[in-house]
Amino acid sequence: MIVRCQYNLKTLEDPMAKNKYVQGVNKFKGADIVIYKIAYQQNLPENKDKLFTVHHEDRFLGLIETKVKTFLEESETPFHRIQLFKCDGEIIWDRKNKFSLI
Repeated sequence: MIVRCQYNLKTLEDPMAKNKYVQGVNKFKGADIVIYKIAYQQNLPENKDKLFTVHHEDRFLGLIETKVKTFLEESETPFHRIQLFKCDGEIIWDRKNKFSLI
């Protein structure tokens, strides 16, 4: 008589390893968290020469590029419309591709 095991013990080792809500697993940070980190980094002495920009989507005009400081002070655009951040022309955060260097 041959008995076949129905369970694959290798997959049952750590079922929570793939859960993105478990503490300790890196999650893609939202624009609201990233913009304040960039604003802080922009005020550091070693980053005074760098130009940080934010690209946000306007309902009528499309994608608009603005300096981070100007965006925080003057814009009333909600954070969920931010598409990407750049530092000296290099992308450091992109919502569409889930890319982040921060």
